[in-house]
Amino acid sequence: MNHQLMVSGGLFSMLLVAALISFVFGFSLLLCKLFSRTSGLDKLRKVYQTAAAPQGENFKKQSVAIGAVHYKNIVDIWLSQEGLYLHVKPSLSRYEAVLIPWTDIGTPQRATITWQRAVRLKVGDPPLATFIVKEPLYEKMLPYLQKA
Repeated sequence: MNHQLMVSGGLFSMLLVAALISFVFGFSLLLCKLFSRTSGLDKLRKVYQTAAAPQGENFKKQSVAIGAVHYKNIVDIWLSQEGLYLHVKPSLSRYEAVLIPWTDIGTPQRATITWQRAVRLKVGDPPLATFIVKEPLYEKMLPYLQKA
């Protein structure tokens, strides 16, 4: 009887841990979906989704604000002739990458992100979303934007 009670208690603990892990994972996915909608990233994916990164200069683990959502150190960026490649990579989830043609990126405006100088750019006409990048990255983007 005592052994049977220990086994059923252990089973209950394992089920409780499994339920907790499932809840945390599910909640994380729900938050990612909410952030995608709030930021406008879902709109960008519908128009500019791409399967592979282009050839070009890349910058891993960048901080970028898309709409009202600040993605800190989880955005991979490539600068290429084809456009600006953004791939947001949060923990426990993945968003599809986007490749935004330089011609679809609007006029820059001054901004700040994490108390640093930055630039806000609109995407699309009419705008689908805005994003903010730190000034040093924007300066790397300038030659591509000037050609567009």
